Amino acid sequence: MTAYYWRRHRNGLIAAAVACLVTIGAVLTTGSALIRPIEPARHSIVVAPPSLTHGNSDVEADRGATCAAWDQAARTLASTSKLRAAIAEANGSSPEARNARTDEKRVGVSVLFYLRTKMEPSAPAVILTPIKNWIAAQIDRLHAVNMRDWNASNVATDRANELASKIVLECGLR
Repeated sequence: MTAYYWRRHRNGLIAAAVACLVTIGAVLTTGSALIRPIEPARHSIVVAPPSLTHGNSDVEADRGATCAAWDQAARTLASTSKLRAAIAEANGSSPEARNARTDEKRVGVSVLFYLRTKMEPSAPAVILTPIKNWIAAQIDRLHAVNMRDWNASNVATDRANELASKIVLECGLR
């Protein structure tokens, strides 16, 4: 190789040499990490958070807030479903009926998300458990509607209606 060749390809050869050095450094670093891995600290102390204690007035306030949020969510979902049913009654495959079904799904997901954020964790379990199961039933119903599985949708609706009756009794609504 002549001096002319080295002058002409100097930048490319320098770049190749730097890339080779970086690669060798990466291989050596990886090899050393595999040979001697970093150990986590052995004397970590995990302190459990203090348990929250709620007074009777707090529990009743949380019960009322959770029940009110569920009532609002259930009424919104019911009115949207009634509107969709009224539109779809004439012709279930019209563009208006499809749009109403899409709106029902959107409202359903929004309402369920809203309800999850408004449920108070210190509300009594006799209210929280049926509401969580009602949310699960509504999700199952919306999924069945998406999949066009009308039998599964009807089963999920019946389950949600049974849970709604329990929630209404426990919350003292209507």
